[in-house]
Order: sequence, then C-alpha cells, then structure tokens
Amino acid sequence: MTRLKIHTNSNLEKVEECNFSELSENSVLLGMITISSRSNKVITGFVLDFIMSLQDQVRQILNNFNDIPSDKILNVLTLIQPHLKSEITQDYLNGKIQSILGVSDEAERKKLCKNLKPYLDWYLQGNV
Repeated sequence: MTRLKIHTNSNLEKVEECNFSELSENSVLLGMITISSRSNKVITGFVLDFIMSLQDQVRQILNNFNDIPSDKILNVLTLIQPHLKSEITQDYLNGKIQSILGVSDEAERKKLCKNLKPYLDWYLQGNV
C-alpha cells in the first residue's frame, strides 16, 4: 500500500501518514517535494491538488457567485454545454459565452454571467 506523508506544521516537526487510497479520487499528484530541516533530517512528501467534480464546481459558483471570477464561471458553463440535450440550446449558450468573453469589464461580465445562472441550476437538477 502506498504511503503519503503530509506535513502539518511549519516547524517540520510533525509529519502524519495516511493511506494514499484514503485520499479523494479527485486528487491529483502534482509532484514530489523534499525538505531539509536544520537538523539535516529530510522530509519527502507529495504535492497534491484537489480537482473538484463539475457538480462541485457548479455548487461552489451558486453558493458563492459574487466571489467567483467570471472566467471560472464561463469555464464551468463551457463544461456544462455538451451536457445540454438540445443542440439549439448548446449553440445558444455558446453564443452567450462568446459574447461575454468579448467584454473586458469584469463587473459587466459578472452581470452577464448572472443571467446564465439557470444553466447551472438545471445542470445540478439533471434537467440539462
């Protein structure tokens, strides 16, 4: 079984071990890290990033819309687009996304993105 050492404080004193299989299936290994402390002890670990599922990303946007950058909202809407049942609806959403991408002012982009929130709701409800 693969072991993962996780550094848990800034003093390099405490290192926890957990089974790699206990981590979320949405975690991705970014690389290895080796840290030498003052006492010449070497700590080797993994650098992980968490990849949220599309549903989790949609929930995050809906729950915290005002704090999410428009680029992230548009990226998620682009990921939702192929899940839409109707090609006409896919094309319509794509047109809206492209028009928002042409706007440079972030406040205006967020305002336009807000009009597309129903697509996020529909996706979560499975009605796309």
